[in-house]
Amino acid sequence: MATAQEREAADTTWQQGQSDPVVRAEYTSQHWLAVVGERLGGADRHYSYRVLRAWLHTVRELLGVEDAAHLAGQLPEQLRGTFFEGWDPARVPAHFEPGEFTERFAREADVSADEVPTLAEATTAAVRELCSPGHIDRLLELLPRRLSETLSGERVRERTAPPLESRLRELEASVEALIGAVSALAKGLEQTPVDEPIGDRGTRAAREAHQILLARGRS
Repeated sequence: MATAQEREAADTTWQQGQSDPVVRAEYTSQHWLAVVGERLGGADRHYSYRVLRAWLHTVRELLGVEDAAHLAGQLPEQLRGTFFEGWDPARVPAHFEPGEFTERFAREADVSADEVPTLAEATTAAVRELCSPGHIDRLLELLPRRLSETLSGERVRERTAPPLESRLRELEASVEALIGAVSALAKGLEQTPVDEPIGDRGTRAAREAHQILLARGRS
């Protein structure tokens, strides 16, 4: 539980590894673990690693191949290897309930199921901080609501229904557009002028009715 010491060691590693890509990769991974550790209340890097690995593995199973690859691209090189451990792209995205998610997370992190909501929320906050702005929030939007809530610790807002008055105005406008389209179609099918083939009149009338409905859809 020596997060401050670990951070100091990581800073030293960074200074020593400015010209060494291997050392830089090590530093970046240690920085991630330090941030996760802080979010977990000052956990040591071994515990932080277990929890972060559990988060990465359970989240990746919920993502399609492309989205999983995008998430992996946000990770330090060493943690990217952790991310892909045991991954089977032919079996994603998986579909499981929050209970199964909790069980998987607890097993990977070697913690109790009761601890999972707090740990998942804290790790999500850490990864959100470390990744590109908005990236984790976009991933959470892809997940079933209850799983997204488990990971974020926030209740996803229900889409608010528009007020009744607004819905009535929308309905009236739609009805007016429909009446206009039907009127245009009926007028076009009248037997005037007599020298124009009815097929041509019908086609033109249908096109006009279609344009009315399209205009309504764009408004």
